[in-house]
Amino acid sequence: MEDCTIKEDLETIKDIVIEILEKYPETRSSDHELELRYLLETGLATRINNGIYISFNNYRKKCLATVRRIRRKLQQEGYYLPNDTVNQGRLLKEREMRTMFDPRNQWTPYPSHIGYTQKTLFIEKES
Repeated sequence: MEDCTIKEDLETIKDIVIEILEKYPETRSSDHELELRYLLETGLATRINNGIYISFNNYRKKCLATVRRIRRKLQQEGYYLPNDTVNQGRLLKEREMRTMFDPRNQWTPYPSHIGYTQKTLFIEKES
């Protein structure tokens, strides 16, 4: 399973991801949980005392981005959806991004006024 472009490997990864999503609902809402469970289920990580050991070589060989993409695709199709809190947060972010880049808002990347607060940069639209 070193080359994630081979169709058989992708099907195997998809089967493992589906099994993890069914068995561990918390993986539906967190990339980190999903990746960790994937590594544990495939034997690429082991539990030692109160921690988990992951071999860096094993970690690099596996395409964890593929694992995340498979979950994302399944969720786009309506399967294994995240919990309501995460889902609402994702919808809110999506709306914010759509609003920010909507051409009808006449947003310009070169504003006439840029202001700073303690930790936040805010940009005022021209009137």
